[in-house]
Formats: sequence, C-alpha cells, structure tokens
Amino acid sequence: LNRQSNRRQVNVFSGILGLLLKAQKYSKFTAGAFDVTARPVVRLWGFQGGEARLPAESDIADALSRVGWRKMALDTGDSTLTLLEGAEIDLAGIGKGYAVDRCVEILRSHGAESALVDLGGNMFAIGTPPGREAWSIGIRDPEDSNEVIGKLLITDEGVATSGNYENFVVIDGKRYGHIVDPRTGRTVDHVLGVTVV
Repeated sequence: LNRQSNRRQVNVFSGILGLLLKAQKYSKFTAGAFDVTARPVVRLWGFQGGEARLPAESDIADALSRVGWRKMALDTGDSTLTLLEGAEIDLAGIGKGYAVDRCVEILRSHGAESALVDLGGNMFAIGTPPGREAWSIGIRDPEDSNEVIGKLLITDEGVATSGNYENFVVIDGKRYGHIVDPRTGRTVDHVLGVTVV
C-alpha cells in the first residue's frame, strides 16, 4: 500500500479497509496520539527498516509534515485508499489486534468454546480453560523479563501489552523505545509498558 498509494487510489481488501476505518476513528478519538500514518517518524528512529540515529529537528519536522490521519483518504464505496503528501501507513499498533480478532472469529465459527489466542502480547481468551474458572495471564516486569509483576484472570476478553523494554535502539549510549508519539515525532520514554484489557 505504501509503494502503490502515493496520491493515487489503490483497491484494498474489505477487511483492511475496515481496519483502516477503525484506525481513523481511534486517531480522531485520541487527537492523533494513535495514528497509523506515523511510519515516517517511526523510521527516523531506526524502526521499520530505518537507520538508528538521533534525528535532527529538521528531519523530525519533515517527517511530521507527512504524518496525520487526514492524509489517508478512504473511499468505502470503491474500497480504495489514497495516501496524500508522502504519507505512509504502519499497522503495527492495530494489526496484531485485528489478527487476534480474526483468529477468534475463525475458532468460534468452528465451535471452539475454550481457547487462548496469543499473537506476541496481543491475546484473547475464549471461554475458560478446562477445569478452571478463567485464563491466568502474567504481566511481565518491564525491568526484569524473568519476573511477573501481576496476573490477570480473563474470560471472553482481550488483553494487549506493549512496552519499550523489548523493541528499542541504542543511539549514542541512550536507549530509545519503539513507541513514537506521532504528534511530536519523538520516542515516548516516560512509560515502560502498558497493558489494556
């Protein structure tokens, strides 16, 4: 989509179109704190195939000029996407959740009453495990990967965890996490990890 959609319409599969519509909704709701068009600033820091380096202010400003959910034009009638002004999308913040939802949908359509879908920190518990009242999900300590700081008991719920403790780059001896604020173009360093049920 990024290669083919700069200023021209590209047909997209209905599931992806629905996902992009949800992404726009969340971008509006969060006033841009979540934005799938953040790829230009994410790459600046060395993620998504970029080169790990401390970006200059001018580079951040240039990348930010290509970020913003309004630069993603979706046409539900024709099922098309057009990316404007050099925008690029990055579905890392929403894609795993979509994949989990699809897995759950398929499992339930085949009659599954008990299953735990886990796609790298994004989970959904269908029913309960045999002989138990709920699924027990451990929340890893972001400062010590061998420790668990808490447990959640879930049934027919989703859980997503993201943090800067696994995916990071080191630039000039300082560690920068992969979570980038699309409004500022800078990495988010004041949060170690977040878990949402």
